[in-house]
Amino acid sequence: MTVLVPMPEMYFAVRWPDGSSQQCYSPSSVVAEYLEPGTRYPVGEFVERGCAALAVGSGRVREKHGFECGSALA
Repeated sequence: MTVLVPMPEMYFAVRWPDGSSQQCYSPSSVVAEYLEPGTRYPVGEFVERGCAALAVGSGRVREKHGFECGSALA
């Protein structure tokens, strides 16, 4: 029998320059190391930081479970 221990997933809200909001998912709390709540980032920098955080989170899932996180990759 295999017991899977869940990763410390988290959701975070993003407010885009047009004023719209979006709830995003990370399979790992590592996103908190890349994005600071309340901080405004230029879109390009936000995309870079967000993609890096989600890649690390997906890699942590791969290390722990043997497969990457499809939600983070999407």
